[in-house]
Amino acid sequence: MSTYRNTHVTPSVRAANLLKTALASSPESVAPHTTAVISEAHALIAGEEPYLENYTSDLLVPQSHLDGTGLSDAEVRGAWTSLLNATGDTDWLQLHADGKTQDRLGSAMCSGAYEAVVLQNFALMAKPARVLEIGVFTGTATLALALLPTVQQIVALDVEPYLKEFCEPFWASAGVSDKIDFKIAPALETLATMSKSGCEPFDLVFIDADKPSYGAYVQALLDLGLLSEDGVILADNTLYKGCWVAPEMFESTELELDEVERKQLQIQKEAMDGINEFNAFVRNHPELEACVLPIRDGITIIRRKL
Repeated sequence: MSTYRNTHVTPSVRAANLLKTALASSPESVAPHTTAVISEAHALIAGEEPYLENYTSDLLVPQSHLDGTGLSDAEVRGAWTSLLNATGDTDWLQLHADGKTQDRLGSAMCSGAYEAVVLQNFALMAKPARVLEIGVFTGTATLALALLPTVQQIVALDVEPYLKEFCEPFWASAGVSDKIDFKIAPALETLATMSKSGCEPFDLVFIDADKPSYGAYVQALLDLGLLSEDGVILADNTLYKGCWVAPEMFESTELELDEVERKQLQIQKEAMDGINEFNAFVRNHPELEACVLPIRDGITIIRRKL
């Protein structure tokens, strides 16, 4: 039997799982006080993200969007909830086995309800007119950002043709389709094409794609003139499951893995290395300033130096 551990977690979830395992495996000889301390640490870490979610507002659905589309608040929220549910209910592994997706996707890849509201609030402060999204998956972040009144257009980039079929009905139901230009092609190729065609620069860029390419995406935005002078880049998963201080989950040689699990672990190792390299790249970039926030799996705010 495989002892492979699912690594689709945030640093907090990972730490909580480790403490839970420690509690379950603690011998009776462990002092009650020690067990109580571990239990308290587990409660703190395991409860933090649910607490944040409970006291964060629901998806922001501006009245201006309802007035412009003729939809009701309930209809827009219904489309949003249906998108979240469909993302979670879809058997992504079976879709890959059937040849409908190029890569093995999973519901944990989407920006959930909490992170979507975080992104909306960042955007409300930045007031972007043009948004670029690199890595779309099921388009939860796309939908959330498209609802905002200042956002006039979102250019969304992904490499999976099936996702266009998946996302667009939900975007239509929420009344945001007219704001979204979904392009299916490798992102660097699309960025080069847009630059050559005289594409206007973007005010907000959200990157949530293949981790080893993050640095190349940011550099391309700068080199191709696709980031506006006061533009902001948000990069997701920049804490990548806590790999920055505890990479053990990617390095164990004792795990009994089948071929599929071994390949998945290799992908995650590459992502871990990619994120670590990206964080150093941004921190040391002569033209950029960065602020890493411990939101879910990490969000980095990147701007040009003042």
